[in-house]
Amino acid sequence: MKAPDQAIVAQCFKESAFDECAGKGKHSAKGLMQVQPNAIKQVYAVRLKAKLGKTPSDIQKAAAFKEAKAAYDNDELYKGATNIQIGTEYLQYWLDKSNGDIAKAYAGYRGPEEPTYYNKIKITADKMDADPNSIKPLLEMKDLK
Repeated sequence: MKAPDQAIVAQCFKESAFDECAGKGKHSAKGLMQVQPNAIKQVYAVRLKAKLGKTPSDIQKAAAFKEAKAAYDNDELYKGATNIQIGTEYLQYWLDKSNGDIAKAYAGYRGPEEPTYYNKIKITADKMDADPNSIKPLLEMKDLK
């Protein structure tokens, strides 16, 4: 299972209002999907495990984490395509971990700070499905509980 495209669009709007440079110089979350350092580390660990076909050694993990830090520190992460690639891979990690439960996956992605996070994304994505030519659902998301 993967997250619906409309959910990713709603998530990008919720996280960054479609500002590719969101977070730059302000906090640790970066770009459209507000990718955090731990998220990119997890993505690199999952990529390594998939490449090897087995759990990597501690030395291999350390090398992957070093690569992840370099990628995080690079301004490339502010480019939309790169940010969405990393962000959706991280969300997929949580989807796989939660056996396809998208609400739990979004809770893992966002953390416990905002328990209504997925609800806002789901409502908005459903409205976007119903009226794909309107930005109104995105603009109304901030008023959702």
